[in-house]
Amino acid sequence: MDRRITPAEVISILNHAADEASKAGRHEDCLRLLKQAVQQSARNFGTNHKLHAFSLIKMAETYSELHKFQEAADSYNEALEVLLQVLTPSHMSIGIVYRNLTELYKTLDMSGKAKESELKAIEIFSKHNQSYG
Repeated sequence: MDRRITPAEVISILNHAADEASKAGRHEDCLRLLKQAVQQSARNFGTNHKLHAFSLIKMAETYSELHKFQEAADSYNEALEVLLQVLTPSHMSIGIVYRNLTELYKTLDMSGKAKESELKAIEIFSKHNQSYG
């Protein structure tokens, strides 16, 4: 009996293949696979779904590894918009995105945005009794 692969499984397969490509140093292949995962998540679940946000986060991480910092910040911000709608505002995933944005903004010499993100991250981390650093 044939079982169809679900859309969530397709996205998981793409993300796994992207991880393997990244480990092998094939970052452009990784990015291509992650873009497919983002497209699949948007198509199958809509852009207001946490699976879509987490695909965007993986893409942002890859952009960072490639030193494409503005693209990374854009992907994190897009993911953040989704997470703020689908999770509670103090969810740790949101705090982690703010922390990652803080580091990117510092790299991009955007101190005002860096400070704003850092304050939001610290607030969330403290609500979970986690150290920020």
